Amino acid sequence: MFMLLSLPPAALILWNYAKEALAVECMALWFSHPLSQREWFLQSRDGNQFIDLMKTQLGEIAFNEAWQVGSKRELRVISMELLEMFA
Repeated sequence: MFMLLSLPPAALILWNYAKEALAVECMALWFSHPLSQREWFLQSRDGNQFIDLMKTQLGEIAFNEAWQVGSKRELRVISMELLEMFA
């Protein structure tokens, strides 16, 4: 559960380190995971702005492709990638 809750902050960090596609994948996995609590994010102004920023800066086609990939990823796999990257 901790790794699931860590996906939005990880996405923000990845975005700022020019790993845009992986940031979108993290958000897509977080949004699509059955245990995710999306309401707080969707109700925040910053949350919606971050998604809009990702779409605008990455481009809608690249955003949608990364979103599709991310929504099918396994939390365990992406968690290991993030741990290796941030360790």
